Amino acid sequence: MKYVAIAVALFASTTVLPAAAQVVSIAPIERNVVVQPFGITAGNLETKAITDAQGNRLGDVERVIGTAAGVPTALVIDAENSESHFVVPLERFSNANGMITVNVTATELAQLPVYAGR
Repeated sequence: MKYVAIAVALFASTTVLPAAAQVVSIAPIERNVVVQPFGITAGNLETKAITDAQGNRLGDVERVIGTAAGVPTALVIDAENSESHFVVPLERFSNANGMITVNVTATELAQLPVYAGR
């Protein structure tokens, strides 16, 4: 399995500290792995559009990524009107009536870590 390194800035929520970068190893998730909380496989999830809470389309799921042990932890979003692919943790998403919604705005999405692998 090909591993991808992503630089992720760490932020302290209660104190002001200089931003530190950490390299995190992640792996693409096999297409047959069921991704919770969606209850569908990574392959099926990679065909879904992503909207914000107001129903505005933010982009599409490009890839499901996770730990080297094959545990899904995030989605890579191919953002609308952008050349970038952003890493969004699974806990930021919800699934209702087949619609995948993320609780970030387009502006917040653009500030998330960029996926460097293809």
